Amino acid sequence: MDKKKNTLQYLVGILVVVAVGYVVHLGASVLIPLFLATFLAYLSDPFYVLLCERWRVPRAISIVIILLSLIAVAVGLQNILFVNVREFYLSSDKYVLALTQETQNLLAYAKKYNVNIGLSEILSQIDVKSILQFGINVILKFASFTLFILLFTAFILLERDALTHKLETLSKHVGLKSGIKNILRNINRQIRHYIVWKTFISIATGVTSLIVFISFGLDAPYLWAFIIFVFNYIPAIGSIIASLFPIILVLLQYGSPGLTFLMILCMLVIQVTFGNAIEPRLLGNKLNLSPLVVLISLLVWNKIWGVAGMFLAIPIMATMNIILANIPALSSISLLMSNKPKRKIFRGHEIRIRE
Repeated sequence: MDKKKNTLQYLVGILVVVAVGYVVHLGASVLIPLFLATFLAYLSDPFYVLLCERWRVPRAISIVIILLSLIAVAVGLQNILFVNVREFYLSSDKYVLALTQETQNLLAYAKKYNVNIGLSEILSQIDVKSILQFGINVILKFASFTLFILLFTAFILLERDALTHKLETLSKHVGLKSGIKNILRNINRQIRHYIVWKTFISIATGVTSLIVFISFGLDAPYLWAFIIFVFNYIPAIGSIIASLFPIILVLLQYGSPGLTFLMILCMLVIQVTFGNAIEPRLLGNKLNLSPLVVLISLLVWNKIWGVAGMFLAIPIMATMNIILANIPALSSISLLMSNKPKRKIFRGHEIRIRE
């Protein structure tokens, strides 16, 4: 009887997950801006605390200052990216010719050693202009979402103080003990810590890369720096994929193996410094997702929300992992999601949740 009951519970759980995924897919036009707004609200929280609690600025004025700052950053970023993508699009023909020439050189070199490389067939299917046009469309689509995202951010900031109180009140009504207050505080603090420091590291990586790109005289340097900033949210493979673009571009733009090798060296130093030295010290075990979970998350969220889902997948899964790790009854799921679980994460049984 117990086995049948457990099987039924698992089946119901799977059906619920599938149903939720389908609903999330249908609500992408609303949920994507909502998730981005929540991300921005957490990112703005230190500034909100600084304005309201330390400098005693009225809450409404603090929110207006934060929103105006976000608008200025968003408009400036969109203009810079649009100009860079447009310039790169207009000069794409020379890169196609350079790519063809480099491919022919590689094929000729391989032919000397009787090595057959099927690059011609692969490159013939790549349309550089279509890829760049897709990039322009993504920027324009993001611009159309900006106002929507900022409105969501404003309401989240307005509800910031009241939301925690509502959750605590709700927990009392459903029979949870006062320990839920500590759980909510831990979850909120850890999510904020992850988002703020991960964004700081991504910005630092992007800015450092930008300095390198400008030093090399790379075309559209702000575009490649922004790509590195965004892809840095995807652990392990994100930084590798993002670094390939400027490396290939150096080869196509200058045709110099020496400069290409120097760019590879620079990107390697940047990624190792920020990804392997600084990030673990600042973030500690906050991400701690299994590589398999990362891969599955990217595939699933890409299926649900497309390209936007791939970039939001890891922040969403990291947030879920933090929430699950702080709830003793669900900590076993966090254990399965984690790469190197720490025993201390799953302690906390002094906070008991009644069934």
